Amino acid sequence: MQIEDRWHHHGERSERYGTGLRWRARWREQGKHRAKPFRTKAAAEAWLRAHLSNPADEKDMPTVEVLVQRWKDAKAHLAPKTREAAGTAGNHVLARWRHVPADEVAPSQVRVWLAELALSESAKRHVFLCLKGSLAMAVEDGVLDRNPVMGIKTPRSGRREPVYLTAQELKALAKAAGEWEAMVLLMGTTGLRIGEACGLDVGDVREKRIRVRHEVSKSDRGRDVPVPASVRALLPLKGRDASEPLFRSPTGLRVNPRNWRVRVFTPAAKVVKREGMEPHELRHCAASLAIAAGADVKVVQAMLGHRSAAVTLDVYGHLFDGNLDDVAVRMDEALAAPQRPGPS
Repeated sequence: MQIEDRWHHHGERSERYGTGLRWRARWREQGKHRAKPFRTKAAAEAWLRAHLSNPADEKDMPTVEVLVQRWKDAKAHLAPKTREAAGTAGNHVLARWRHVPADEVAPSQVRVWLAELALSESAKRHVFLCLKGSLAMAVEDGVLDRNPVMGIKTPRSGRREPVYLTAQELKALAKAAGEWEAMVLLMGTTGLRIGEACGLDVGDVREKRIRVRHEVSKSDRGRDVPVPASVRALLPLKGRDASEPLFRSPTGLRVNPRNWRVRVFTPAAKVVKREGMEPHELRHCAASLAIAAGADVKVVQAMLGHRSAAVTLDVYGHLFDGNLDDVAVRMDEALAAPQRPGPS
């Protein structure tokens, strides 16, 4: 229950100042939000006391802090890197909305907050999705009738155009990486994320495929990825125990993705005139090479570990267009073939 001053907001006049009845009583009854306007605050308080005979039945309105914690708890099964990103997004939400009841999150204030956040558009997107998802859980639980931020457009992710390397360009990049040639070739031909590559054990390498275990996968789902025989032959497998990390740092420990990017990948990309390229773009390279080799969308989806073929098509759909002319050629060949006599 609460009494709301409709003419003022945070000590300043609101857009409704001087219009309609100033005070509004708000309460929750049978899972629904209720409201009634009054001329004076005293009248609103008196009405609530008289007409809500059993206020103890009212369901407490959780704060945004409580909802964000529930939202993060629901991601406890995901990969560590994903949980870390969720925690970072949650911290930005709590910095502004921690003690605000869920039903007091105003869309106009959310828009101003997003505009003022000193973050990239991609980071803003993750922060907003945290707030939106947290409030959605309150709707699912029947605490809120609707999600107050549902009408706000999600900030653009700022995704830039993918970088596609040819097979020869990939080989040149791998050579520039020196002793890490095998790791670059593996990522550039299988689509493994850098965290997945660093998380591989020797025993994950099979005869023709590599097993990406669910605990190192970003999506928390294991998958088998085909690996070219020429690349597998370069992997450091001989005389090693199955439980050892496949790729090891100079100190013998598992490779740290951030250190590897700075120490190995960035200098190698600079050598081949690809300044600014990120390890994740080897994933795009693998997808383009697979499509050029004739892989269909479901094969590419399985290789990359996308949740659906729609995700694959959203990113790489234009690459499949190159097969359209081939389709027309094959149709011409079929039409030109001699007609076989039908059954007598």
